[in-house]
Amino acid sequence: MAQTTANADAVLKNYYLGPIREQLNQKAVLMFNSDTVGEGSSKSPSTDGERSWRGLSRESENIEYAGRQWVIPAHTARNEGMGAIAEGGTIPVAGQQGWTDLQDTLKHNLGAIEITRFAIRLSERSEGAFLRLLKGETEGMVKDLRKDVNRQGYGNGTGTLCAVTADGAQAFTADSIQYLRVGMRIDAVDVNDDSVDMVNRTILTINEATKVVGYSGVDAALAANHRICRTGSWKKEINGLGKLIDNVGNVHGVDSTLPANMWFKSVVKVAAGAAFSEDVGQQVLDAIDMTGQGDNEIIITTHGIVRRYANQLKAMKRFNDAQSVKLRGGFTALLFNEQPMFKDVECPKGTMYFLDTDGLAWIYLPDGDQPGNWDWVDDDGAILTRKGDRSDAFEAYIAADHDMAVLARNSQGKITGLEDDAAGVWS
Repeated sequence: MAQTTANADAVLKNYYLGPIREQLNQKAVLMFNSDTVGEGSSKSPSTDGERSWRGLSRESENIEYAGRQWVIPAHTARNEGMGAIAEGGTIPVAGQQGWTDLQDTLKHNLGAIEITRFAIRLSERSEGAFLRLLKGETEGMVKDLRKDVNRQGYGNGTGTLCAVTADGAQAFTADSIQYLRVGMRIDAVDVNDDSVDMVNRTILTINEATKVVGYSGVDAALAANHRICRTGSWKKEINGLGKLIDNVGNVHGVDSTLPANMWFKSVVKVAAGAAFSEDVGQQVLDAIDMTGQGDNEIIITTHGIVRRYANQLKAMKRFNDAQSVKLRGGFTALLFNEQPMFKDVECPKGTMYFLDTDGLAWIYLPDGDQPGNWDWVDDDGAILTRKGDRSDAFEAYIAADHDMAVLARNSQGKITGLEDDAAGVWS
Protein backbone atom coordinates (compact mmCIF):
# COMPACT_ATOMS: atom_id res chain seq x y z
CA MET A 1 0.00 0.00 0.00
CA ALA A 2 1.43 3.38 -1.00
CA GLN A 3 2.34 5.92 1.67
CA THR A 4 0.10 9.01 1.67
CA THR A 5 0.30 12.41 3.26
CA ALA A 6 -2.78 11.56 5.27
CA ASN A 7 -1.02 8.59 6.86
CA ALA A 8 2.17 10.61 7.40
CA ASP A 9 0.42 13.68 8.79
CA ALA A 10 2.04 13.34 12.23
CA VAL A 11 5.56 13.81 10.84
CA LEU A 12 4.84 16.57 8.34
CA LYS A 13 5.59 20.20 9.26
CA ASN A 14 3.45 23.26 8.74
CA TYR A 15 5.23 25.65 6.37
CA TYR A 16 4.36 29.25 7.21
CA LEU A 17 5.21 31.92 4.65
CA GLY A 18 6.17 35.26 6.14
CA PRO A 19 5.97 38.11 6.52
CA ILE A 20 2.60 38.62 8.17
CA ARG A 21 0.14 40.22 5.73
CA GLU A 22 -1.75 43.19 7.16
CA GLN A 23 -5.52 42.87 6.68
CA LEU A 24 -6.62 45.94 8.65
CA ASN A 25 -6.93 49.51 7.41
CA GLN A 26 -4.33 51.40 9.45
CA LYS A 27 -4.85 54.81 7.80
CA ALA A 28 -5.74 57.71 10.10
CA VAL A 29 -6.12 60.56 7.62
CA LEU A 30 -7.80 63.26 9.71
CA MET A 31 -5.63 63.23 12.82
CA PHE A 32 -2.38 61.45 11.89
CA ASN A 33 -2.16 61.06 8.11
CA SER A 34 1.56 60.30 7.99
CA ASP A 35 3.98 58.76 10.45
CA THR A 36 6.76 60.68 8.73
CA VAL A 37 7.01 64.44 9.10
CA GLY A 38 8.09 65.68 5.67
CA GLU A 39 8.95 69.04 4.21
CA GLY A 40 5.60 69.46 2.47
CA SER A 41 2.58 71.17 3.98
CA SER A 42 -1.11 71.25 3.18
CA LYS A 43 -0.72 74.98 2.51
CA SER A 44 1.66 74.65 -0.45
CA PRO A 45 1.74 72.31 -3.45
CA SER A 46 4.62 69.90 -3.75
CA THR A 47 6.70 69.67 -6.91
CA ASP A 48 4.51 67.04 -8.55
CA GLY A 49 1.32 69.10 -8.22
CA GLU A 50 -0.16 67.10 -5.37
CA ARG A 51 -0.48 68.41 -1.83
CA SER A 52 0.67 66.67 1.30
CA TRP A 53 -1.51 66.40 4.38
CA ARG A 54 -0.03 65.30 7.70
CA GLY A 55 -3.16 65.39 9.84
CA LEU A 56 -4.69 67.86 12.25
CA SER A 57 -2.32 66.94 15.07
CA ARG A 58 0.50 68.43 12.97
CA GLU A 59 -1.16 70.91 10.60
CA SER A 60 -3.23 72.77 13.21
CA GLU A 61 -1.84 75.02 15.92
CA ASN A 62 -0.08 73.00 18.65
CA ILE A 63 -0.59 74.24 22.20
CA GLU A 64 1.14 72.70 25.21
CA TYR A 65 -1.18 72.30 28.16
CA ALA A 66 -0.61 72.90 31.86
CA GLY A 67 -2.92 73.65 34.79
CA ARG A 68 -6.60 73.05 35.56
CA GLN A 69 -8.04 74.00 32.16
CA TRP A 70 -6.96 75.80 29.02
CA VAL A 71 -8.29 79.29 28.33
CA ILE A 72 -7.87 81.15 25.02
CA PRO A 73 -9.21 84.73 24.67
CA ALA A 74 -11.17 85.48 21.50
CA HIS A 75 -12.06 88.82 19.93
CA THR A 76 -15.83 88.55 19.34
CA ALA A 77 -17.46 92.00 18.89
CA ARG A 78 -16.76 95.38 17.33
CA ASN A 79 -17.10 98.80 18.91
CA GLU A 80 -20.47 100.03 17.61
CA GLY A 81 -19.94 103.57 18.93
CA MET A 82 -19.92 105.13 15.46
CA GLY A 83 -22.28 106.67 12.94
CA ALA A 84 -22.85 109.58 10.55
CA ILE A 85 -24.28 112.78 12.08
CA ALA A 86 -25.56 116.15 10.94
CA GLU A 87 -23.38 119.25 11.32
CA GLY A 88 -23.17 120.03 15.02
CA GLY A 89 -25.04 116.82 15.83
CA THR A 90 -24.56 114.53 18.83
CA ILE A 91 -21.48 112.36 19.01
CA PRO A 92 -22.34 108.63 18.93
CA VAL A 93 -22.48 106.86 22.28
CA ALA A 94 -19.16 105.11 22.90
CA GLY A 95 -19.07 101.34 22.56
CA GLN A 96 -16.33 98.82 23.22
CA GLN A 97 -14.61 95.80 21.75
CA GLY A 98 -16.00 92.44 22.82
CA TRP A 99 -13.94 89.58 24.19
CA THR A 100 -14.81 86.02 25.18
CA ASP A 101 -12.78 83.25 26.78
CA LEU A 102 -12.76 79.85 25.08
CA GLN A 103 -12.05 77.21 27.71
CA ASP A 104 -12.02 73.45 28.08
CA THR A 105 -10.11 70.53 29.60
CA LEU A 106 -8.09 67.65 28.15
CA LYS A 107 -9.36 64.14 27.44
CA HIS A 108 -7.45 60.95 28.19
CA ASN A 109 -7.02 58.07 25.76
CA LEU A 110 -5.50 54.81 27.02
CA GLY A 111 -4.78 51.39 25.59
CA ALA A 112 -3.80 48.29 27.57
CA ILE A 113 -1.95 45.09 26.69
CA GLU A 114 -1.44 41.85 28.60
CA ILE A 115 0.98 39.05 27.74
CA THR A 116 2.31 35.98 29.53
CA ARG A 117 5.97 35.55 30.43
CA PHE A 118 6.12 32.32 28.41
CA ALA A 119 4.74 34.02 25.27
CA ILE A 120 7.41 36.73 25.53
CA ARG A 121 10.27 34.27 25.92
CA LEU A 122 9.07 31.73 23.36
CA SER A 123 8.52 34.32 20.62
CA GLU A 124 12.01 35.76 21.20
CA ARG A 125 13.29 32.67 19.36
CA SER A 126 13.07 33.45 15.64
CA GLU A 127 12.38 29.82 14.73
CA GLY A 128 9.33 29.83 17.00
CA ALA A 129 7.39 32.79 15.58
CA PHE A 130 7.32 35.35 12.76
CA LEU A 131 7.47 38.25 15.20
CA ARG A 132 8.21 38.89 18.82
CA LEU A 133 4.79 38.88 20.44
CA LEU A 134 5.65 41.70 22.83
CA LYS A 135 6.70 43.91 19.91
CA GLY A 136 3.58 42.90 17.99
CA GLU A 137 1.31 43.81 20.89
CA THR A 138 2.96 47.16 21.66
CA GLU A 139 3.23 48.37 18.07
CA GLY A 140 -0.24 47.07 17.29
CA MET A 141 -1.76 48.95 20.22
CA VAL A 142 -0.19 52.23 19.04
CA LYS A 143 -1.80 51.79 15.62
CA ASP A 144 -5.13 50.69 17.09
CA LEU A 145 -5.33 53.66 19.44
CA ARG A 146 -4.37 56.13 16.70
CA LYS A 147 -7.10 54.61 14.54
CA ASP A 148 -9.69 55.03 17.28
CA VAL A 149 -8.67 58.63 18.00
CA ASN A 150 -8.99 59.32 14.27
CA ARG A 151 -12.57 58.05 14.57
CA GLN A 152 -13.10 60.26 17.63
CA GLY A 153 -11.87 63.21 15.57
CA TYR A 154 -15.14 63.10 13.60
CA GLY A 155 -17.40 62.66 16.64
CA ASN A 156 -19.21 65.02 18.98
CA GLY A 157 -17.35 64.20 22.20
CA THR A 158 -20.02 61.84 23.54
CA GLY A 159 -18.37 58.67 22.23
CA THR A 160 -21.43 57.65 20.21
CA LEU A 161 -20.66 54.81 17.81
CA CYS A 162 -24.25 54.46 16.63
CA ALA A 163 -27.85 54.96 17.71
CA VAL A 164 -30.25 52.11 18.42
CA THR A 165 -33.24 52.01 16.08
CA ALA A 166 -34.85 48.74 17.26
CA ASP A 167 -34.43 46.16 20.02
CA GLY A 168 -33.92 42.42 19.57
CA ALA A 169 -33.06 39.26 21.49
CA GLN A 170 -29.47 39.83 22.63
CA ALA A 171 -29.24 42.17 19.66
CA PHE A 172 -30.17 45.62 18.42
CA THR A 173 -30.56 47.33 15.08
CA ALA A 174 -28.14 50.24 14.56
CA ASP A 175 -28.66 53.36 12.48
CA SER A 176 -25.12 52.85 11.16
CA ILE A 177 -22.48 50.14 11.48
CA GLN A 178 -19.67 52.41 10.23
CA TYR A 179 -17.85 52.43 13.58
CA LEU A 180 -18.74 48.94 14.83
CA ARG A 181 -16.51 45.87 14.77
CA VAL A 182 -16.89 42.30 16.03
CA GLY A 183 -15.00 41.98 19.32
CA MET A 184 -15.59 45.56 20.50
CA ARG A 185 -16.71 45.98 24.10
CA ILE A 186 -19.66 48.34 24.31
CA ASP A 187 -22.12 50.08 26.63
CA ALA A 188 -25.63 51.32 25.84
CA VAL A 189 -26.39 54.76 27.31
CA ASP A 190 -29.76 56.50 27.63
CA VAL A 191 -29.24 60.01 26.22
CA ASN A 192 -32.13 61.34 28.31
CA ASP A 193 -30.33 60.90 31.64
CA ASP A 194 -26.88 59.44 30.77
CA SER A 195 -27.74 56.19 32.55
CA VAL A 196 -25.75 53.17 31.38
CA ASP A 197 -28.37 50.49 30.75
CA MET A 198 -26.09 47.86 29.20
CA VAL A 199 -22.51 47.48 30.41
CA ASN A 200 -19.39 45.88 28.94
CA ARG A 201 -20.89 43.59 26.31
CA THR A 202 -18.89 42.18 23.42
CA ILE A 203 -20.13 42.53 19.85
CA LEU A 204 -20.47 38.98 18.51
CA THR A 205 -22.10 39.46 15.12
CA ILE A 206 -22.86 42.27 12.66
CA ASN A 207 -25.25 41.85 9.74
CA GLU A 208 -24.19 44.42 7.15
CA ALA A 209 -27.46 44.18 5.21
CA THR A 210 -29.89 44.56 8.13
CA LYS A 211 -27.56 46.42 10.57
CA VAL A 212 -28.54 43.97 13.32
CA VAL A 213 -25.79 43.68 15.93
CA GLY A 214 -25.59 40.71 18.30
CA TYR A 215 -23.90 41.03 21.69
CA SER A 216 -22.80 38.82 24.59
CA GLY A 217 -24.48 38.42 27.97
CA VAL A 218 -28.11 38.62 28.99
CA ASP A 219 -30.64 40.48 26.90
CA ALA A 220 -31.03 44.22 27.54
CA ALA A 221 -34.10 46.32 26.81
CA LEU A 222 -32.89 48.93 24.34
CA ALA A 223 -34.78 51.68 22.55
CA ALA A 224 -34.31 54.64 20.23
CA ASN A 225 -33.05 56.79 23.11
CA HIS A 226 -29.97 54.57 23.53
CA ARG A 227 -26.54 55.26 22.09
CA ILE A 228 -23.78 52.67 21.78
CA CYS A 229 -20.27 53.64 22.91
CA ARG A 230 -17.04 51.94 23.90
CA THR A 231 -17.26 50.62 27.45
CA GLY A 232 -16.65 53.45 29.91
CA SER A 233 -16.14 56.12 27.23
CA TRP A 234 -19.45 58.00 27.35
CA LYS A 235 -18.77 61.76 27.21
CA LYS A 236 -15.04 61.23 27.73
CA GLU A 237 -13.78 61.31 24.14
CA ILE A 238 -12.02 64.23 22.48
CA ASN A 239 -13.93 67.03 20.80
CA GLY A 240 -14.45 66.00 17.18
CA LEU A 241 -15.47 67.85 14.05
CA GLY A 242 -19.07 66.77 14.58
CA LYS A 243 -19.20 69.14 17.55
CA LEU A 244 -16.59 71.74 16.66
CA ILE A 245 -17.82 72.44 13.12
CA ASP A 246 -21.52 73.21 13.46
CA ASN A 247 -23.93 76.11 13.86
CA VAL A 248 -25.46 74.91 17.13
CA GLY A 249 -24.28 73.74 20.53
CA ASN A 250 -22.18 74.87 23.47
CA VAL A 251 -18.50 74.57 22.60
CA HIS A 252 -15.59 75.60 24.84
CA GLY A 253 -18.06 77.33 27.16
CA VAL A 254 -19.69 79.45 24.42
CA ASP A 255 -23.39 78.92 23.66
CA SER A 256 -23.71 79.47 19.91
CA THR A 257 -27.52 79.67 20.11
CA LEU A 258 -27.41 83.07 21.83
CA PRO A 259 -27.82 86.09 19.51
CA ALA A 260 -24.65 87.67 20.92
CA ASN A 261 -22.66 84.60 19.87
CA MET A 262 -23.48 84.55 16.18
CA TRP A 263 -19.73 84.76 15.55
CA PHE A 264 -19.37 81.20 16.92
CA LYS A 265 -21.20 79.39 14.13
CA SER A 266 -19.77 77.36 11.27
CA VAL A 267 -21.18 77.33 7.76
CA VAL A 268 -23.51 74.32 7.43
CA LYS A 269 -25.32 73.15 4.30
CA VAL A 270 -27.80 70.25 4.26
CA ALA A 271 -27.83 68.31 0.98
CA ALA A 272 -30.93 66.18 1.76
CA GLY A 273 -29.60 63.22 -0.23
CA ALA A 274 -28.36 65.14 -3.28
CA ALA A 275 -24.95 64.47 -4.80
CA PHE A 276 -22.14 66.94 -4.15
CA SER A 277 -22.09 69.70 -6.76
CA GLU A 278 -19.62 72.45 -7.57
CA ASP A 279 -22.27 75.08 -6.89
CA VAL A 280 -23.04 73.84 -3.35
CA GLY A 281 -19.34 73.52 -2.60
CA GLN A 282 -18.73 77.04 -3.82
CA GLN A 283 -21.59 78.32 -1.67
CA VAL A 284 -19.85 76.90 1.40
CA LEU A 285 -16.50 78.42 0.43
CA ASP A 286 -18.10 81.79 -0.29
CA ALA A 287 -19.96 81.79 3.03
CA ILE A 288 -16.75 80.94 4.90
CA ASP A 289 -14.97 83.75 3.09
CA MET A 290 -17.70 86.24 4.05
CA THR A 291 -18.13 85.23 7.71
CA GLY A 292 -14.71 84.06 8.88
CA GLN A 293 -11.23 85.47 9.08
CA GLY A 294 -9.47 82.37 7.78
CA ASP A 295 -9.15 80.61 4.45
CA ASN A 296 -10.26 77.09 3.63
CA GLU A 297 -7.27 74.82 3.00
CA ILE A 298 -8.43 71.22 3.16
CA ILE A 299 -11.60 69.32 2.25
CA ILE A 300 -12.11 65.92 3.89
CA THR A 301 -14.93 63.59 2.96
CA THR A 302 -15.71 59.96 2.08
CA HIS A 303 -14.62 57.70 -0.74
CA GLY A 304 -18.14 57.56 -2.17
CA ILE A 305 -18.53 61.33 -2.37
CA VAL A 306 -15.11 61.83 -3.98
CA ARG A 307 -15.81 59.11 -6.54
CA ARG A 308 -19.14 60.66 -7.48
CA TYR A 309 -17.51 64.06 -7.90
CA ALA A 310 -14.74 62.56 -10.04
CA ASN A 311 -17.38 60.99 -12.26
CA GLN A 312 -19.06 64.39 -12.64
CA LEU A 313 -15.75 65.87 -13.81
CA LYS A 314 -15.24 63.10 -16.33
CA ALA A 315 -18.75 63.61 -17.71
CA MET A 316 -18.73 67.41 -17.82
CA LYS A 317 -15.12 68.44 -18.47
CA ARG A 318 -12.44 67.64 -20.99
CA PHE A 319 -8.88 67.09 -19.80
CA ASN A 320 -6.42 68.37 -22.38
CA ASP A 321 -3.10 67.66 -20.69
CA ALA A 322 -1.56 65.32 -18.17
CA GLN A 323 -1.24 67.99 -15.49
CA SER A 324 -4.98 68.77 -15.62
CA VAL A 325 -5.80 65.09 -15.29
CA LYS A 326 -3.52 64.85 -12.30
CA LEU A 327 -4.98 67.85 -10.53
CA ARG A 328 -8.63 67.54 -11.51
CA GLY A 329 -8.92 63.78 -11.80
CA GLY A 330 -6.39 63.24 -9.02
CA PHE A 331 -5.19 60.13 -7.26
CA THR A 332 -3.94 61.32 -3.89
CA ALA A 333 -6.22 64.35 -3.67
CA LEU A 334 -8.89 65.48 -6.09
CA LEU A 335 -8.97 69.27 -6.27
CA PHE A 336 -12.06 71.40 -5.85
CA ASN A 337 -11.55 75.14 -6.39
CA GLU A 338 -7.82 74.55 -5.86
CA GLN A 339 -8.49 72.90 -2.49
CA PRO A 340 -7.34 69.27 -2.05
CA MET A 341 -10.21 66.87 -1.34
CA PHE A 342 -9.03 63.97 0.83
CA LYS A 343 -10.83 60.70 1.58
CA ASP A 344 -10.99 59.15 5.05
CA VAL A 345 -12.77 55.92 5.91
CA GLU A 346 -13.68 57.33 9.34
CA CYS A 347 -15.43 60.42 7.93
CA PRO A 348 -19.20 60.12 8.60
CA LYS A 349 -21.14 58.97 5.57
CA GLY A 350 -22.71 61.78 3.57
CA THR A 351 -20.50 64.45 5.13
CA MET A 352 -17.89 66.82 3.70
CA TYR A 353 -15.75 69.10 5.88
CA PHE A 354 -14.14 72.35 4.73
CA LEU A 355 -11.25 73.02 7.12
CA ASP A 356 -9.19 76.06 7.97
CA THR A 357 -6.41 74.39 9.93
CA ASP A 358 -5.24 77.74 11.35
CA GLY A 359 -8.61 77.96 13.09
CA LEU A 360 -8.17 74.58 14.78
CA ALA A 361 -5.81 73.60 17.59
CA TRP A 362 -4.36 70.39 18.98
CA ILE A 363 -3.95 70.89 22.73
CA TYR A 364 -1.86 68.33 24.55
CA LEU A 365 0.10 67.49 27.65
CA PRO A 366 3.71 67.21 26.44
CA ASP A 367 4.67 63.55 26.26
CA GLY A 368 5.83 61.14 23.60
CA ASP A 369 7.93 62.00 20.53
CA GLN A 370 5.25 64.10 18.76
CA PRO A 371 2.62 66.55 20.05
CA GLY A 372 -0.08 64.58 21.82
CA ASN A 373 1.40 61.24 20.81
CA TRP A 374 1.19 58.14 22.93
CA ASP A 375 3.72 57.26 25.61
CA TRP A 376 3.99 53.95 27.44
CA VAL A 377 3.41 54.76 31.08
CA ASP A 378 6.55 54.16 33.15
CA ASP A 379 6.08 56.60 36.01
CA ASP A 380 6.79 53.79 38.50
CA GLY A 381 10.07 52.91 36.76
CA ALA A 382 8.89 50.12 34.46
CA ILE A 383 6.65 49.83 31.41
CA LEU A 384 5.91 46.12 31.87
CA THR A 385 4.70 45.22 35.35
CA ARG A 386 3.67 41.86 36.77
CA LYS A 387 -0.05 41.43 37.18
CA GLY A 388 -1.36 42.00 40.68
CA ASP A 389 -3.20 38.67 40.79
CA ARG A 390 0.14 36.76 40.89
CA SER A 391 -0.49 35.12 37.51
CA ASP A 392 2.54 34.46 35.29
CA ALA A 393 1.83 37.44 33.05
CA PHE A 394 2.71 41.08 32.51
CA GLU A 395 0.62 44.12 31.68
CA ALA A 396 1.27 47.63 30.38
CA TYR A 397 -0.70 50.57 29.10
CA ILE A 398 -0.16 53.50 26.80
CA ALA A 399 -1.69 56.94 27.39
CA ALA A 400 -2.12 60.35 25.81
CA ASP A 401 -3.69 63.49 27.26
CA HIS A 402 -4.98 65.78 24.53
CA ASP A 403 -7.97 67.36 22.83
CA MET A 404 -8.96 69.23 19.71
CA ALA A 405 -10.22 72.80 19.84
CA VAL A 406 -11.75 75.24 17.38
CA LEU A 407 -10.32 78.75 17.64
CA ALA A 408 -12.25 80.17 14.69
CA ARG A 409 -15.53 78.31 14.28
CA ASN A 410 -16.80 80.66 11.58
CA SER A 411 -13.82 79.78 9.39
CA GLN A 412 -14.97 76.16 9.13
CA GLY A 413 -17.78 74.59 7.12
CA LYS A 414 -19.49 71.33 6.28
CA ILE A 415 -22.12 69.75 4.06
CA THR A 416 -24.27 66.96 5.52
CA GLY A 417 -26.72 64.53 3.95
CA LEU A 418 -24.83 64.09 0.68
CA GLU A 419 -25.47 61.09 -1.54
CA ASP A 420 -22.97 58.40 -0.54
CA ASP A 421 -22.21 54.69 -0.37
CA ALA A 422 -23.66 52.54 2.41
CA ALA A 423 -21.39 52.04 5.43
CA GLY A 424 -19.61 48.75 5.89
CA VAL A 425 -18.23 47.17 9.05
CA TRP A 426 -15.31 49.10 10.54
CA SER A 427 -11.85 47.67 9.92
